[in-house]
Amino acid sequence: MIQELLDSLKNKYHYDDNLLKAIEITVNLMIKRYGSDSIDDIFELFNNIPIFTAVGLNQKMVNDKMSEMFGVNNPHILVDEEENIYGTNSVGSVCCYDPIFNEDMEVVSESKFIIVEDRKGTIKEKDYIDTFGTTINIPYFLHEVNHAYGMQKSKHVKRGNQILSKHGLYTSITDITKSEDKYHIQTTSGKDIVFEEIINQMITQDMLCDFFKVSSYDEVKPILNSINYVPMEYDSLLVFIGRELEFAMGIDAIMDLRRENNEAIIDEINNIASSSDIAIEFLNGEKPFDFFINKTYELFQLIVNKYKYKIEKYAELSAELMLDSLAPVYAYADKKNNTVDLEKYKQKREKVMSPYNNPERKID
Repeated sequence: MIQELLDSLKNKYHYDDNLLKAIEITVNLMIKRYGSDSIDDIFELFNNIPIFTAVGLNQKMVNDKMSEMFGVNNPHILVDEEENIYGTNSVGSVCCYDPIFNEDMEVVSESKFIIVEDRKGTIKEKDYIDTFGTTINIPYFLHEVNHAYGMQKSKHVKRGNQILSKHGLYTSITDITKSEDKYHIQTTSGKDIVFEEIINQMITQDMLCDFFKVSSYDEVKPILNSINYVPMEYDSLLVFIGRELEFAMGIDAIMDLRRENNEAIIDEINNIASSSDIAIEFLNGEKPFDFFINKTYELFQLIVNKYKYKIEKYAELSAELMLDSLAPVYAYADKKNNTVDLEKYKQKREKVMSPYNNPERKID
């Protein structure tokens, strides 16, 4: 069955054996993760999303490919670039998606593609082949394909001169203006983009554990370090928060929100968590889901800019933001599962923050 898919992709897109091996690895891991009921969706994803490879992949190459693809589909539109929140790290792979607009500036479809780094010709080419059986950057490829799977049923709603979009767990707003005979669009991602990244990276780490047949991602890290893998900007604290959320909600509910756009789940989180004493004391009157999104975004921004802080100050700030991010999660768990209460949460805060509460400790 998988071989039939690979043969079809080779005929349709003319992929080489190197990329086909990466796809084979990824499809097997996805079926194991998402279940046999997901096979049709997984096959549809690979059939409909072209994949490009590049040696020495960098942000300019990604931007050029995005401009090329967008221009083909939307010749009547100029794109004003969004600010890059990810920093300047090397690019291992990117999943790109461009809305296709009609003349009335309504989204009628979406063009998607994935571009991934090929380590062919690099000093670590043999190490990648020995590790994965291909020179494709598998950890990043898995991450981006999982984004594509989570965003397979994207949603767009036009309201006046704005388009509200939902891709997986994150939302964005596209502003539309017109100058002479051209439309201009500018898209701003919501802070919930970090929520999508947390869950996506958590799933990717699980898949890498399956690939290497180990029980913990801590066992995967030294293997990746040995091949000079450049990790993503995702601190273990963010993935830990994802694990706690998965434990409280269950992965099925998270995936229902992510893939099926069941936004009633957000209402459920708010309704259940807001009655907890944890929420009453620590969420400052915010809706639990909004508080979670805001705090995880703050934590991500802190991680990206950690070089600006002294080590101990960064540790203190990141610990506090982690605990803040967990407050709505534990508030939900308090009322849904009776696994955490206000006293336990306070004890956790005290234990984590106690090293930083010494009055004689002075750190700028």
